[in-house]
Amino acid sequence: MGEYLGTTGAGRPIHIGEGCFIGARAIILKGVTIGPGAVVAAGAVVTRDVPSGCLAIGNPAENKPLPERLKHP
Repeated sequence: MGEYLGTTGAGRPIHIGEGCFIGARAIILKGVTIGPGAVVAAGAVVTRDVPSGCLAIGNPAENKPLPERLKHP
């Protein structure tokens, strides 16, 4: 790819696990992995990996345990 602010090459890929939910207007930065069954809240800015079965919420996003009512059966 072309140059952007003095750097060359493409960014790092984002990996999204199976059964994830990503809310509206969430921003996921390059190189982040979203684990299987994780939930990213609407408007969250995800700057680091979200483990499986966690809820990412806020700006920057914090990882919290997923409440029982939100877990997939």
